[in-house]
Amino acid sequence: MSFPFITAEQRLAEKRGSKGVILGPSGVGKTTLLKTADATRTLFIDLEAGDLAVLDWPGDSVRPRTWQECRDLACYIGGPNPALRDDQSYSQAHYDQVCALYGDPAMLAKYSLIFVDSITVAGRLCLQWAKGQPQAFSEKTGKPDTRGAYGLHASELVGWLTQLQHVRDKDIWLVGILDEKLDDFNRKVFSPQIEGSKAALELPGIVDQVISMVVLKSDDGTPYRAFVCQHINPWGYPAKDRSGRLEVVEEPHLGRLIFMNSYSNNAAWNDFNDAEDQREYALIPPKTLAKVIMAIRPGGYDDPSQGWTGGYATRSDKTGAIYLNAKFTILEGPFAKRVVFGLIGLSSPKGPEWTHIGRSFLRAILNSARGIHPADNSPQAQSARRIKGFADLDGVEFVARIDVEKDQNGDDKNVIKAAIQPDHKEYAVLMGQPMRTPSQAPSAPTGTPPMTSAPAVPTRPAWAQ
Repeated sequence: MSFPFITAEQRLAEKRGSKGVILGPSGVGKTTLLKTADATRTLFIDLEAGDLAVLDWPGDSVRPRTWQECRDLACYIGGPNPALRDDQSYSQAHYDQVCALYGDPAMLAKYSLIFVDSITVAGRLCLQWAKGQPQAFSEKTGKPDTRGAYGLHASELVGWLTQLQHVRDKDIWLVGILDEKLDDFNRKVFSPQIEGSKAALELPGIVDQVISMVVLKSDDGTPYRAFVCQHINPWGYPAKDRSGRLEVVEEPHLGRLIFMNSYSNNAAWNDFNDAEDQREYALIPPKTLAKVIMAIRPGGYDDPSQGWTGGYATRSDKTGAIYLNAKFTILEGPFAKRVVFGLIGLSSPKGPEWTHIGRSFLRAILNSARGIHPADNSPQAQSARRIKGFADLDGVEFVARIDVEKDQNGDDKNVIKAAIQPDHKEYAVLMGQPMRTPSQAPSAPTGTPPMTSAPAVPTRPAWAQ
């Protein structure tokens, strides 16, 4: 008998549900996320009895009141674990028992989403149960052993989460309370509100996604709710995206989040009923600041006498103007991966003005990318503003100001015509490096900007307008 290998075709074809936890402060609207999912395909596990916000939600629910019921339900949903002994939870014997109690598990086939509210209450029920077990009492004195109780609690809760994680064909999403505390240095620290520390520490390693549902503020102070989805974020919220498909900030919509996690190349190309609604890509608001990477689209024009080599320049057959055809990709924030196209003038038959504007823009780009103060004219700064050729500009990262202007048809479009330099108050945050004065400029150009530790989200996303 050969080992049951799973072929690539089989693995890619099988249904794989997403598993995640959404953490947020009380009252932010975690339970209300039920209304963004398909009620006919969702089972609501209501541990909190806090369904006031979704009384009109037309889906099915179940209300476990004890830890034993929570374990039975997880076993019923996830099936038996063949690695466990018959005397252990989630074993074949346990599964047979719950099937005899609850009936044929085929009834669960109608549900594609299991929504658990909340992991915070599940942890409390688990601890309450653990305190009554023999492991929670000292063998010598018979007195309660707090360490034993919490050790059992951690083992039980992690086992319960792992059982739910292994339900391959369903989306399992838990919500929980996000705690905010101050550390010894008076800094904000966020963590899941779960009894004990072990389960909270292991949670990110068990589930696929950790999402913080919080209230953010735009530049004008307007609050809006959002999902924070990436570990590196400006606020220090707990987050993790195993799929790699989520931006730093996403719309607080559970249905769309699940779709983005489950979408694959195996989507049917003859049936578009399950396709996501068309997205509205509103213009990026004018004067938005963002870190971008510039790519030069080669046009094949060279003039060695001007230093234009490598085929990077483009010459217009219609006007005779020569320029760099640039593509700016936003790296971070709510508009990450959005692209803005633009031309950087090199020469024009109409006169030198376009050349001056292009050179000024490139000077500012180098200042921004290499951390050079615009007023610094030291030998080191002057050296940093020199390039060997346009290849040095291809792939450069800098902070840009995104504006709006009319295109040739009279429609609005985004443009980038200004680079934000180190003398700007927002530069250090957006670029992820300390502010420098002219006398603190680097001794030589690095060619590559410093890495940023946290993306900035300066404006309100289009879906939060």
